[in-house]
Amino acid sequence: MTGTRKTLALVAGTALACGLAPTAATAAPAPTHTTTAPASAQAISCETEMGSDPFYPGESASEIYDERYSQGAEIPHLDDDFTPQGLGHWADWDGSGTNLLLVTAYQDGADARIHGIEADSGEHVGSVAIAGAHVGGLAVVDDWAFVSGRGSDRIRKYDLDELGDALQAGGTPYLTQVGEAQEVPAASFLGTDGTTLYSGKFNDVDRDVMHAFSVAADGTLTQGTEYECR
Repeated sequence: MTGTRKTLALVAGTALACGLAPTAATAAPAPTHTTTAPASAQAISCETEMGSDPFYPGESASEIYDERYSQGAEIPHLDDDFTPQGLGHWADWDGSGTNLLLVTAYQDGADARIHGIEADSGEHVGSVAIAGAHVGGLAVVDDWAFVSGRGSDRIRKYDLDELGDALQAGGTPYLTQVGEAQEVPAASFLGTDGTTLYSGKFNDVDRDVMHAFSVAADGTLTQGTEYECR
């Protein structure tokens, strides 16, 4: 690795900044009595001790952060001006029990990318090109890889068998989405609990919403619960 090589650490547990409280839920009845939490429960202190040797560029976030986390797999093609975006998890992707991290990346004016990285070894399995977009989210549900499409209200789907073959083909083959991108209320980010797809809108000034979608065998999405982002 050269001195100018850029690296990023992957965090395999993506957090969605949304409170899981359906907006349509009925408010619980007001309690008939109130209690006061003990002073020890009310006091909140922050860990301010800084680490001495962070594994990432710049100053330490904190000692506890540096002890809890470590550098993950290297994301390919950072030196080619591709910006990583979505992170998904494909369990047992090749039938051998190996798990794969799928990372989307974009570059203005170019095809986007999906990179496949083995979760345990960090080995770069391969990359594929897909139609250009910001590709802000990626999630695997059943036989499909869902990716945020153009704009902020489209979700594409890719067949996992086709994606797996393309990742192992060598080079950077172009992978075509299956059918048309499906319109949704928002798709700035995607996530999943393994069976349900979640998509929401990035909003840096106010609260927004996230929606749950059931996934049919053919990859068609059906909108379900709406959640308020906090």
